[in-house]
Amino acid sequence: MPKPETEPSKDEILTVYEAAKFLKISRWKIYDMVRKKQIPFKAVGIQKRFVKSQLIEWLQGKAVRLD
Repeated sequence: MPKPETEPSKDEILTVYEAAKFLKISRWKIYDMVRKKQIPFKAVGIQKRFVKSQLIEWLQGKAVRLD
């Protein structure tokens, strides 16, 4: 019997609403960033989708260094 996942996969696919919630920003900011190609996304027809692991990598690349 397979063990149910207790932690969501990092490769899960997020909607705009879910990505905004994950990043703690507004949906409108997500749409603006998509329009400016400032955030990794995939187009599925006219809808946009986000791979959670890519968002995490993108965030890590945005980290501010205080060297």
